[in-house]
Amino acid sequence: MSHDSQPEPALSGVSYHEDFACKEYLNLFYKPSDGNPNKNKSKCFHRRQIYTFLKRYGDNLDTNTARLLEFGGGPVILSLISAVVYVDRIIFAAYTESERNEIQLWKDGREGAYDWSSHIRCTLELVENIAPGDDAGGAWLARQELLRKRINVVPCDINSDNPLLVHQEPFEMISTSLCLEAACPTHEK
Repeated sequence: MSHDSQPEPALSGVSYHEDFACKEYLNLFYKPSDGNPNKNKSKCFHRRQIYTFLKRYGDNLDTNTARLLEFGGGPVILSLISAVVYVDRIIFAAYTESERNEIQLWKDGREGAYDWSSHIRCTLELVENIAPGDDAGGAWLARQELLRKRINVVPCDINSDNPLLVHQEPFEMISTSLCLEAACPTHEK
């Protein structure tokens, strides 16, 4: 590559909707090596940071009414594994239909959905210190079911004047990661 050549433009707008491949993305960045998500130190660090934040501020929330907005979550639930115990409802806003479909597949427990079970187990064991032998694995299954019950999948568009498109309610907690960097077509936007 010469110094004069320009990098390919990032996916945005229609190209992002048409070309973003959820399964490839999940397998590239979230598939546990040899079934063990503990080997990915950056994911463990990310989980610990989220858990530390939640332990500090989550206890002040009313878990019967608190709502969390996961804005631009893509096809990933990783940051919600610890958060779900602090809120009554999670609005999972994803940009593309394929991302929303991927989360809905998992939420419904349908065949072909990405398997988050090893990530849930890892979060409970390494971050929340719930021993793997505790109640014969019931803890991670209970957490998975709680996530499935509390997640509501909706569309979003960070480039819109109304980014949530359909929801106008307040949230006690908002989470976003790589949304601006991935979806905005220009620095000015």
